[in-house]
Amino acid sequence: MPFKVDVDGKGEVEVLGTHFNINSYSNEPAINTTLIEGSVKVTGNLSGKTQNLNPGEQARINAAGQVTLNRNINVDEIIAWKEGNFNFNSAGIEYIMRNVSRWYDLDVVYQGVPSKETFSGIVSRNSNLSEVLMIMKQAGIKFKIEGKKITVM
Repeated sequence: MPFKVDVDGKGEVEVLGTHFNINSYSNEPAINTTLIEGSVKVTGNLSGKTQNLNPGEQARINAAGQVTLNRNINVDEIIAWKEGNFNFNSAGIEYIMRNVSRWYDLDVVYQGVPSKETFSGIVSRNSNLSEVLMIMKQAGIKFKIEGKKITVM
């Protein structure tokens, strides 16, 4: 039975029998809908543009409601949370820290301009924060912890 998901008033995803993932957080620059199996139709409410997805594709709705299609995605990275993992593949520090911030309920700030360096790796979401931060430190990321606030240097 088809159903519709309203994504923050910016778009709509009509589910037609499928496996899919929607990433819609206020601190992300866009809403991403990734189709794993089946069929979905994504509509940008502001633009009215509609995009039908095939398995392995992702539709992105930006802040202006524009819908774009991305065929070059890493599905394993997108659905890693279902397996209890973080999976980063050439991810920037800001993207990584947004994910860590949500999972561990932290505030993240940056000292200076964040590095454009990218990182790859898989870490269990069952790891405690100190384990995740140790892995990040080994990757060369410097930070300071004050209670629930992490400053990335």
